[in-house]
Amino acid sequence: SLTSGSLVSGHTITYSITGTITTVGTATNTLNGVTIKSGTTDVTSNYNVTKSNGTLTITARAITAKAADGTWTYDGSAHTKNATTDGSITSGSLATNHTITYSITGTITNVGTATNTLNGVTIKSGTTDVTSNYSVTKVNGTLTVTRSAVASYTATNRTYNGTEQTGVTGSNVTLTDD
Repeated sequence: SLTSGSLVSGHTITYSITGTITTVGTATNTLNGVTIKSGTTDVTSNYNVTKSNGTLTITARAITAKAADGTWTYDGSAHTKNATTDGSITSGSLATNHTITYSITGTITNVGTATNTLNGVTIKSGTTDVTSNYSVTKVNGTLTVTRSAVASYTATNRTYNGTEQTGVTGSNVTLTDD
């Protein structure tokens, strides 16, 4: 653009510029030349033109990625939520046609909570890794195991009668959440 001075009324200016950038960083936007015309007549030689290149800049795209949370009832097994798809973007978004995978570690077996750690992400455009074009804030998830229901039995009192006596008749089994 014209940064100082002015054109005579009715004159037009055309710029010849080259410069491209597609990834995070900077690149020169080169001003190759200018042409100033009055109608169809080139009048550039009547002007003192000082050319100055510009700079193209792309900054990283900000996203927040979170490892998945998971909740299970105690069953004695180790539980995880660490598949490469066990995460989500909670703020920001990926560029069109980009995909994300998550590197997550965390496991829980006993009642309580454990951290599901988001170690990192990989973002791709097709097969090309473009992670460096993103500023990623990582948020861990939480794994939780809750107590299982406990079956309890209330015995029925019996009086000795000299014969074998069986257990319960009816339904004296209750489940509690202790």
